[in-house]
Amino acid sequence: FFAAMGDAAETGYRSVLVPGAVATYAKMLEMFGTMTLGQVMAPAIRLAAEGFFVDWYVFANCAAALQRLRPFPHIMSVFYKPNGLPFKTVNHDDIGNADRLVQTDLAKTMERIAADGPEVFYQGEIGQAIARHVSENGGTITEQDMADYEVRIREPLRVNYRGYHIEMISENSGGPSVAQMFNILEGFDLAGFGHNSARSLHVIGEAMRLAFADRFAHLGDPAFDPIPLTGLQCKAYAAARRQAIDVRRGPVAAPVGDPWSFQPGGRPASGALRTGGDYADQHTTHLSVIDGERNMVSLTASLGQRFGSGILVPGTGVVLNNGLMWFDPEPGKINSIAPGKIALHAGTPVLAFDEQ
Repeated sequence: FFAAMGDAAETGYRSVLVPGAVATYAKMLEMFGTMTLGQVMAPAIRLAAEGFFVDWYVFANCAAALQRLRPFPHIMSVFYKPNGLPFKTVNHDDIGNADRLVQTDLAKTMERIAADGPEVFYQGEIGQAIARHVSENGGTITEQDMADYEVRIREPLRVNYRGYHIEMISENSGGPSVAQMFNILEGFDLAGFGHNSARSLHVIGEAMRLAFADRFAHLGDPAFDPIPLTGLQCKAYAAARRQAIDVRRGPVAAPVGDPWSFQPGGRPASGALRTGGDYADQHTTHLSVIDGERNMVSLTASLGQRFGSGILVPGTGVVLNNGLMWFDPEPGKINSIAPGKIALHAGTPVLAFDEQ
């Protein structure tokens, strides 16, 4: 796992990447929704404007993040009292005295997005305010970076596991690693080993370790480096990796494999083995929804760590991510930092179907 000097990749202005959630949600609504942007955003706008009583979970997270956020007055002014302490939480015996967390600027920002669309966030005054505030404080996001952001829609990564059809994000996510774990585990009689038995847990743990070793060695942004995605998902490669696992012994001595021999065309001349990685201390939200018409959504959203970068853009209420932490800070690695590059992240929203 990575750490940067002065916590620069995890906290503060230099850790911020262009936020993609606004454009992504609007695109999903455009493609699949039945309501307007204003309709779906109305409850969030109302909640931000009117506020809500702080519960124990919000209190605990604010308390845990207090030391990290103290250097950033804009976020402190919204999520903490004027004296710098967390808001008072709801007490079931005294609910009327709980503090209310109100985010007036965020409500106004969302009202603008609801009225004018995501363009105002990326190409209008909100995006300009974000870029200006970040760049004035030593960050690297420009107005052009905000304006150039585009949602990328890819075909899902599909894997069949014991009769179930599973679909995941195909690139720059945890999808390829989870798919590889399924392919490796498919060849073991986990039910015969017994639920939560030492043998089944050992095999699952080893399959995860092999997949993560390959992840850190081979996965990154395919727009910048050749990535053996087909080889990693090949059933024959999974069978070869499976042979390295001894159900009675472990761990595997050399967990990094060579999927290039299973990749059509083999290893390119520039495809030397390099290592990558991921950051451990993350704070993420996932939701799964199925509506009355059996439309399914599996959504993973994250600012990165708790409160993201710690940066709240004044006048907007927008808290920015610390997505730079998902890059390898060392140059020359498969997941190293580069302009325009997408970091390798761990999110793995999944849809599973019992029909082929």
